[in-house]
Amino acid sequence: MEILDYYKAVFPQLQNCYSNTDYFLANEKTLIQEYGADPSFPAVTFNTDELYHVTAERGFQVHLPVLGYNTVLAPMDFELFLCKDQSRLFTSRDSHRYYFQRIWPVINYIKDLFMSRGIPFMLDYTAAGAHILFYNPVYQNSSKALAAIGYIEEGLKRNCEVKDRSDIRRRHRTKYRSARVFSGITRLAEYVALLTMNEFKSNMVRGRLPVTVSDAIDNCINIDNSWAEGSPTFRCIRSPFSLHKKNYEKYGMLKSPLVSVVGMVFNGSEAVGNNDMDFIMDCMWDLGKAADYAKAFTGHIPNTNDALIPFIDEYKNSDLYRFHQDFDNTPDIEPGMAIHYAKEVNGLSDVTRWMLNWPNPMCLQPINLVSFIKEFVINFNWKPKHVANILRDVYANKEHGWVQDFDDAYPSDEKANFWTRTYTALAYIENGRMNM
Repeated sequence: MEILDYYKAVFPQLQNCYSNTDYFLANEKTLIQEYGADPSFPAVTFNTDELYHVTAERGFQVHLPVLGYNTVLAPMDFELFLCKDQSRLFTSRDSHRYYFQRIWPVINYIKDLFMSRGIPFMLDYTAAGAHILFYNPVYQNSSKALAAIGYIEEGLKRNCEVKDRSDIRRRHRTKYRSARVFSGITRLAEYVALLTMNEFKSNMVRGRLPVTVSDAIDNCINIDNSWAEGSPTFRCIRSPFSLHKKNYEKYGMLKSPLVSVVGMVFNGSEAVGNNDMDFIMDCMWDLGKAADYAKAFTGHIPNTNDALIPFIDEYKNSDLYRFHQDFDNTPDIEPGMAIHYAKEVNGLSDVTRWMLNWPNPMCLQPINLVSFIKEFVINFNWKPKHVANILRDVYANKEHGWVQDFDDAYPSDEKANFWTRTYTALAYIENGRMNM
């Protein structure tokens, strides 16, 4: 089956994925020339009435926005991170299966975690892993509970106030409530990540890939919470039923693209789908088989329900929640002063000293942030919030020549807080200061 025929066959299901939003993002290298899209992520927003043209007539990859009609999508993401071997996911079906089976137990653990608590979701498989997707209507009780555990930095508050009719994503101001719900989802995602890490903590001694968070180490099963960083206005995730063209866009393997395949939809009590790994692999590599299998689904991503509330309460009884509360309630150091105090610390490692003085690009690379944050919070016993303030000062300083937008799309205070919270939790668990 050809690309356009595939999209025509699955279009009813694909269209239903977008029932909570009036726009989508198309991702294709062609858009660099056509629209001046960013080469690092060549995406352009379109109204949903153009979805058929962009997919069934042009064959583009498409992404779902996080924010919808008074709803917020939970786009939890788990993937293999194989460094120089990443291309082997795309060389052949057999090679793909060989590597994909390494993440299969982790995906099943996370799937079962949600099923055991009766929380509705869609499980969607991508070439490198899977997504757990569910919508959170902002005015229902479970979303109020999410908003209560969320936190909005000043940078995000400014972002929410922006209205720009020339930008589809910003035709309306972002509601604070939606931003708080999204923040609550990100906190719950951190909890899921650490539960999963704890479940598979023996992987390395058993000769298996370690499980970690947000690219913390090379060659791992990555609970990729990087979607939790930045403004929810600009966050999106690959859509179910979308093509997946990394095989030739990134690695030059000129074959038919792979495709995202729904494994199952769980309504809180019953599941629909086929979660056999070999069957999923067959569908990823065969557009015709994927199109036939798509008929098992409506394409609607489930709304969550009150079953999420006990899970939120579970998180609130954890060491992670107590850490988050302490982090949120610690007063910030005045802007510009944290970096000054950090440079006065005696005994810093050469790498950390280098990062303080020449932060671009090292302060953007997870592997460096892990050691930087650990050195301050463990070796020098800094408050995690104050380490975040160092990074905030670094990101806010335009003299470092940042390409990223640390005023709007990725506000410097929110970005710094996200990475510091994430990697402080890992450092505390390793050091025995936090239990899961």
